[in-house]
Amino acid sequence: MKEFDATFDSVNDQPKKPVPGKYPSHVSGFEAVSLKSGGKVFNIDFTLASECKNMENAFMAGKQYRSAGVFLTPNLPQGERWKNKKYNEFFTNMGVKFPADEKGIVKLQEVEEEDIIGLPAIADIQVYKYTTKDGEERTSMRVMNVFPWNDGTRKEQKESDVPF
Repeated sequence: MKEFDATFDSVNDQPKKPVPGKYPSHVSGFEAVSLKSGGKVFNIDFTLASECKNMENAFMAGKQYRSAGVFLTPNLPQGERWKNKKYNEFFTNMGVKFPADEKGIVKLQEVEEEDIIGLPAIADIQVYKYTTKDGEERTSMRVMNVFPWNDGTRKEQKESDVPF
């Protein structure tokens, strides 16, 4: 065999598992899926900010996590408008401003990629359990909610990140 400068210690060289918690992050990806019902589900990717390097779980900095899906349902009757509460809170907590009428009723609008890419937010990353189409139970780490990151600033997208 040929010499190579690499080592491995089976006791100490183990991967670090993601740790649930709240982390400063930036929106780094966007997907909107139309549903047969006329509604939409928004899957938003977050990249944990470099500020995570100053936290207990510094190894989490730079890691990317996807939201568990945020639903927007149109034309709900008055007694069911609560179904859009998470959509309103999720995007408002990132700094998106929806217009409201004189009575304070929020007029939800469909967010687009350019509205949110780079926005700062505190991402609440938790274990997400789901069942596959085949009935198999799985878990992953997902952004379950976001909170305002008051000191965060919008991260400009690099030209190489712009999809064409």
